[in-house]
Amino acid sequence: MVDRELYVGIDISVESVDHLNTVYSLYANMKAVVADVTDPCFPELLPYDFDTAISVNVFEHLEDDLSTLHNVRAVMSSGKIVLVVPAYDWLYGSMDRSIGHYRRYTKKSMAALLAAAGLNCIKLKYLNSLGALGWFVNGCLLRQTVPPFGQLKFINILVPFVKRFEQSINIPFGISLLSVAQVE
Repeated sequence: MVDRELYVGIDISVESVDHLNTVYSLYANMKAVVADVTDPCFPELLPYDFDTAISVNVFEHLEDDLSTLHNVRAVMSSGKIVLVVPAYDWLYGSMDRSIGHYRRYTKKSMAALLAAAGLNCIKLKYLNSLGALGWFVNGCLLRQTVPPFGQLKFINILVPFVKRFEQSINIPFGISLLSVAQVE
């Protein structure tokens, strides 16, 4: 992202923001600010006119995802919103509860959420089918609260191969859902 005209990262953690600002201090176009996307005023970001918003594994932690999506849309005059969220209600289990997930999403539920926020959905795609199987076994069947470390290490080795395979076909399920919406 260092080659972009402007990149603004947000977090509610002062320590995380301070760390990012230190790491990227040599780049005038890279900023991190303390902001709470659930705050309807969202005042820290109003001076910017963003053309893209990216959120990876955040919206499932927010009780009111629709209001939060409205807040994100409010700081953009046009552009795209890219969301990666956990997929499929049937995968919701003990690991989701232990890390504070309110929900998981399907293509249908995400399309409805985006429409309710006044956004035009342009892409919905499931990602990481292999991860979904592991999540189901560990979180739903075995009721673990964290994924086993050995399995995570093994999955990380397989990810490049699974990714190549998934790019060649339209997989019908995955652990995550990628959504792209247009702000108009």
